[in-house]
Amino acid sequence: IPFLILILIVYNQMRYHNMRVRVLFLMQKEFVKLFTYFGIYLRNGLNIYNSLEALTSFASPAIKDYLDTLLAQIDEDKTVMPFVRFGQRFQSLTIEQAMICIFQMVDQGNDEMRLIQFQSVFGRIADQYYQDEISKIRKGLDSLNTLPLIGAGLITMMITFGIITMIGEVISGI
Repeated sequence: IPFLILILIVYNQMRYHNMRVRVLFLMQKEFVKLFTYFGIYLRNGLNIYNSLEALTSFASPAIKDYLDTLLAQIDEDKTVMPFVRFGQRFQSLTIEQAMICIFQMVDQGNDEMRLIQFQSVFGRIADQYYQDEISKIRKGLDSLNTLPLIGAGLITMMITFGIITMIGEVISGI
């Protein structure tokens, strides 16, 4: 029984970890989607605060809460900290860097150089996300590669069992 409890504890820990990784992956996916819109808004001449506000209409409820909190904190605190706190929720240093770039655009002006810097950092985030998604798909497909081996093993065992059964019948005289 202690061994069974240990197995259940390990299983629950692995399950919790996998769920957490999946949630973070989905949050990062949504970040990439939303901040693609953010870059479009900036290129079309909207200021940063209004661009962030416009993102809330496209966000899921969880990310919408994060964005609302970010906007409220920006109103209260004019330092980089609201942007850093928002970036830390995604547990990715490149997302934090992108948020710091956004703060620099707020603080030093929304000029072309800052926009290029943001697009460079954001491009790395998007590339990393797409690489992660590709590796996730590959991992799923690689796990499917074992199915033919399992099937071949089952067929071999069934044939072996059939041959042994036939030999047993011949020996016993049936």
